[in-house]
Amino acid sequence: MDPLSGQLFLFINRRCDKMKILYWDGDGLAIWYRRLEQGTFQFPKIAEGLG
Repeated sequence: MDPLSGQLFLFINRRCDKMKILYWDGDGLAIWYRRLEQGTFQFPKIAEGLG
């Protein structure tokens, strides 16, 4: 995939307590970083046959 396409790229560590989002903001790449002090990020389940 092309990082200059305007899409967001999401990266999550194995413990699901840290997340990085990479995106093109028009004149350069930007990264958002989030770390949880407690708990984990929750994501919807992907149905079989999708994705």
